Amino acid sequence: ETVAEAPSRMNRAGYGEMTSMYVAPADWRLAALLGIDPTYHRGPVALLEALGPRLDACAGGVATGEPQAVQELTWALALRGIATGVAGTTACLSGVEHLVSHMLDLRAAELGLPTGLHGEQVGAGSVVAACAWELLNDRLSTHADARVLDIALDPKRAESRVRAAFDQLDPTGRIGAECWRDYSRKLERVSAARGTIDRVVAQWSTHASTVLDLARPSDVIARGLRSAGSPALISDLVEDVPADAARWAVAHCALMRDRFTVIDLLTVLGWWEDSDIDEVHARVQRAVAASEVLA
Repeated sequence: ETVAEAPSRMNRAGYGEMTSMYVAPADWRLAALLGIDPTYHRGPVALLEALGPRLDACAGGVATGEPQAVQELTWALALRGIATGVAGTTACLSGVEHLVSHMLDLRAAELGLPTGLHGEQVGAGSVVAACAWELLNDRLSTHADARVLDIALDPKRAESRVRAAFDQLDPTGRIGAECWRDYSRKLERVSAARGTIDRVVAQWSTHASTVLDLARPSDVIARGLRSAGSPALISDLVEDVPADAARWAVAHCALMRDRFTVIDLLTVLGWWEDSDIDEVHARVQRAVAASEVLA
């Protein structure tokens, strides 16, 4: 009852935070499949999968503050913490969607703007992440010649890209330098795993289900968010995020830390250029529109 009486926006944001379990495990599994992150384990993922039906059932009640629904959400959030403890890493619940949220937080802090609720941002980021997965699968299903590009592994070019992404926010270069330290470590691991990446990409039809089974369709995630009263679009966040800022957060989110995600794979395959980012944004809009029909 006490938690249910908390400001309703906070409980709705709690639901948004939980949606990362519908996309982040796929990032974690992908990194393991490509030989970049050996920490993946099925156990924590199984714990999260057990939450799915209960979380789906409580979404509407979370929106209206029903104590039983909030109790289910609180229980799910607690088990979420246990899952990361069992995993020994937050990777099981923190992928693209969290990177988008961190980017929005970074921008707000540097510009002296109000910071949004993390869970709301993660929820909207989960729809973005699901659309990125759908883009990757569509491309790999139709491009048999996909390979890691030499230019994507060039350290000098990568450093320039990282610094350019963050220098517009912090002209001192402090943020860019910090992000490059993290990203350069990831780039080294990706370079070392290049052969494995190319093999997995070439045999994608064999591996797709082991990864995509861990990512829900974007419109289904959007429908759950709408049912719970949590934003499904970055543009719907309470703290106003201009369209160019939202695009910046999505476009450069993989450059801020050393965790490998679906956007990193899109990048090294040459599928994370302006037109590709535009396509993901268009997919997000269609997913949210479709969720209104499904609701």
